[in-house]
Amino acid sequence: LIGLRNQVAINAGFKNFRDYKHQALARFDYSVKDCLDFHEAVKLHAVPLINEHDKNRQQKLKLDDYRPWDTSVDEEGLPPLKPFSTAQELIDKTIACFNKLDPFFGECIHTMQQMKRLDLESRLGKAPGGYQYPLYETNVPFIFMNSVGLHRDLVTMVHEGGHAIHSFLDLDLDLVDFKSPPSEVAELASMSMELMSMEHWDVFFSDPEELKRAKRQQLEGVMDTLPWI
Repeated sequence: LIGLRNQVAINAGFKNFRDYKHQALARFDYSVKDCLDFHEAVKLHAVPLINEHDKNRQQKLKLDDYRPWDTSVDEEGLPPLKPFSTAQELIDKTIACFNKLDPFFGECIHTMQQMKRLDLESRLGKAPGGYQYPLYETNVPFIFMNSVGLHRDLVTMVHEGGHAIHSFLDLDLDLVDFKSPPSEVAELASMSMELMSMEHWDVFFSDPEELKRAKRQQLEGVMDTLPWI
């Protein structure tokens, strides 16, 4: 594949496949150098913080050998956070949370609920995963996920809710192609909603300590995501 892709790039007048693909993906508003500068910033600022955090976790867990699966357990031995019990409770609390941010955001989720565009609970035989999918005939999107009542499900819901609100906001665009932005634009809406909604997660967590723990887990997840990106 490397050889074939390199030849494709050369045939198209590029020095390498990376430069070719950058333009092929229509990434016209930032350069390859901008990407490399971002990589360097993550290396200089995010990676040391993550390494320090992992070192502290290793010490708290009293482990000589710190493995990838050790990053997923609670360092204090606390049980998993349970922000909701049922799909309906998740919907109601998400609407309440979004209403505090902006009533329009809450109305979007309410509209999806009324039109049966939310399939949230895990069940036997259901496909895995979670996603938001725009439906252009009605311009009301669909959210699919497999919630079981964990904190990760709350994050998935507000993430996909961010995508859904993005879909509602672009409903007046004339061309359907304009409603399918590239991933770095699409994820701006969803990952921003994760962070914006944190201010009102007290809807899900009445215990201040649990709320603090949930926010901490979210921010740790953001840091861990940066090197992967």
